Amino acid sequence: MHKGKLLGVAIIISAAIASTVLAREPRDKIGWQAFDTNGDGVISFLEFQERNRFELGTIDANKDGMLSLDEFLQTTQKKAEPKEFLDEKKSLATKKFEEMDTDFDGFINSDELQDAKFDAMDKNGDGVLSWKELRKKGYHR
Repeated sequence: MHKGKLLGVAIIISAAIASTVLAREPRDKIGWQAFDTNGDGVISFLEFQERNRFELGTIDANKDGMLSLDEFLQTTQKKAEPKEFLDEKKSLATKKFEEMDTDFDGFINSDELQDAKFDAMDKNGDGVLSWKELRKKGYHR
């Protein structure tokens, strides 16, 4: 259950970053339709990558373009939670950070964050995002 909460936090962070990109959409194509550049009804990773460039924004505290483990953990911490729960949450977040750090440099850059978001949204693991998968994330407008 806690893994789900952690994944939810990572997705919320990614969605907040992506909402900035979607706010810049032209009025004639909004939401998922703007991502589907070849009109085949699904979003490939390349289409997602072209349309959904991430900026780390406020979670990148030192503005170096990468998230350290400490910066990543700050997004998951709430002061009012019991210490045992915070420790477990920190452990799960650390594991998620390590999974997202695909180049093993100890940081998550915007490309790694984008990859993780795509993978999290691709529920059936087929390598493309369907309208149904996007609808669950609010891109169906």
